[in-house]
Amino acid sequence: MKKKIENSEKAINKFASRNKLIFLDNGKVSLQNKDLTRIANDLNAAKTRRLGKEALYKEIKELGTESTAISNNSLIQGLQKELASLKSKYLDLSRNFTPDYPEIIHLKTRITALQDTIKQEMDNFIKSVESDYNAALKQENNLKREFALLQKKKINSQGLETTYNILTSELELNKGLLNDLLKRYNETGVAESSKATSIQIIDRALYPNAPYKPNKQLNFLLSIVFGLMGGIGLVFLMEYFDNTTIRTAHEVEKETHLPTLGMIPFQKELKTENRPMIVQYDPANPIAEAFRSISTFIYLSSSSKPPKSILVTSPVEKEGKTTICVNIASALTESLGKGIIIDADLRKPRIHHSFQLDNETGLSTYLSGNTEFEGLDGELIKPTGVKGLSIMTSGPVPPNPSELLLSSRMKDLLTALYTMYNFVIIDAAPILGMSDSVFLSTVADGTILVVKAGETPRSVIEESKRILNSVHASLLGVVLNGVKMDNLKYGYYSSYASSYFKK
Repeated sequence: MKKKIENSEKAINKFASRNKLIFLDNGKVSLQNKDLTRIANDLNAAKTRRLGKEALYKEIKELGTESTAISNNSLIQGLQKELASLKSKYLDLSRNFTPDYPEIIHLKTRITALQDTIKQEMDNFIKSVESDYNAALKQENNLKREFALLQKKKINSQGLETTYNILTSELELNKGLLNDLLKRYNETGVAESSKATSIQIIDRALYPNAPYKPNKQLNFLLSIVFGLMGGIGLVFLMEYFDNTTIRTAHEVEKETHLPTLGMIPFQKELKTENRPMIVQYDPANPIAEAFRSISTFIYLSSSSKPPKSILVTSPVEKEGKTTICVNIASALTESLGKGIIIDADLRKPRIHHSFQLDNETGLSTYLSGNTEFEGLDGELIKPTGVKGLSIMTSGPVPPNPSELLLSSRMKDLLTALYTMYNFVIIDAAPILGMSDSVFLSTVADGTILVVKAGETPRSVIEESKRILNSVHASLLGVVLNGVKMDNLKYGYYSSYASSYFKK
C-alpha cells in the first residue's frame, strides 16, 4: 500500500513539473505559472505607489507652493529659516542706518538671492514630484499588460485540471486505505496492553477536618494597609506633577526673576467664553478688581513713563491670554482714557468673538497693502462698545503671517496709532514654535507673559523667557491665570506686586 502511495505522489509531481503547476498552502493547485503570482504582487505594489505619487501630485497641482509637502521639505525649511534670520538682521540694521549703508545693501542682496534659491528649489521639487508620478504610472501600465498576457496563457491550460484531479483522487484513495489498516493495527495493540496496568498510588487524598472559611479580620486589616499605601503613593505622585508647573506668584518670581503683575483667580462657575469682558459687565466681581490691579501695576512698571504699547502673549495656546488682553484694555481705559486693541494673532484670531464683531477686514488687510492708512478709521478700526476703547481685528487669516508682521507697514501702523491713542494693546500668537510674537516684542514698549497656574510647565516658561531676552524684549512681568486662591495667603496676594516695584 505504501508503494502505491509513493507511485501516486511521483506521478502528481511529474505532471505538475511538466505543466508548471503551483501547489498552494491549502493543498489545492494553481494552474497559473509562478510568473503570474509574482506579476500580480508587483502590480498591486505598483498601484499602491502610483496612488501615493498621484495624491501628492494632485495636491501640488492644486496648491502649488502652498502645499504642505513643499513646506515640510527639509531643504526648503532650512532655506526659509535662513531667510527669516537675514530679514531679522536687516530690520535691526535698518532701525539705526540708512538704506545705503554697506551692510544693509549686502543683506538685501543676500535676501534677494536666497529668495531666488528658494523659488528654484520649490520648482525643482514640483518637477521631481511630477516625474515620480509619471514613472509610477508607466510602471503600473507595463505590469498590467504583462499580467493580461499571462492570464490569457492560463485560460489555454484549463484542460490540465481534469487530469490533475484524477491523479489526486487516486492518491487520496490509497491514503484512506492505509489509514484504515493502521487504525485497526493500533486498536489491536491497545486491547492487548489493557490486560496489564502499571498504575501506583503515591499519596492518598486527605479529607479536611472543617469547611474552609476566609479570615475576614486579616483581610480587612490588609485592605486598610494597602489602601493607605496606595493613597500616600497617589499624593506623592500628584505632588511630583504639581512641582513641574508654577502655581503661585512666589514661584513665578523665584523661577523667572520677573515680577508678578497680578493673579487672576480661578472661578469654576465663570464661563469666560460667554462673559469675556468681566471688567465692563461685572465690575464688582473679584476678577474684575484683579484686572484693575494689573492695569495699575502696568502703569507703574516704568519709573520714567508708562509703556504706550503693550504686547500680551503666552508660551503656548489656551493660557487665557485673549480674555486677559480684553479685560486689561478695558481696565486701562478707566485710568488712561482712549485706547485700542490690535489682534495680531494672524494664525488663530479670537478677539472679534469677544466683541461679537465680524472679521472680514482687519490687520491682515492693511499689512497686505489692500488698504491705506487714511482708510483705517471706520473701515478697519471699529468701536468695541466700551467707552474709549477701539479695536482692529485680525482680518482674514493670511498664508504668510510672519512676513506681514515683519514688514515696515507694521511699524508704520504702530507709529500712527501712538498719535491717535493713549495706549495700544497687542494680542499676539504664542511664543513657542512661532516668530510672530518674538518680532512684535521688539517693537512694543513692554511685553506681558500670561501663564496658566498649575498647567504651564516650568521648562516652557523658562524657554519663553530665554527667547524674549535673546531679542532684548522689555518684559514687564507675568500674569498668573486660573489661580486657586484657597491655596494662597491673602496677605501675600495683596502686597506682592507693590513690594516688588518699591525695590
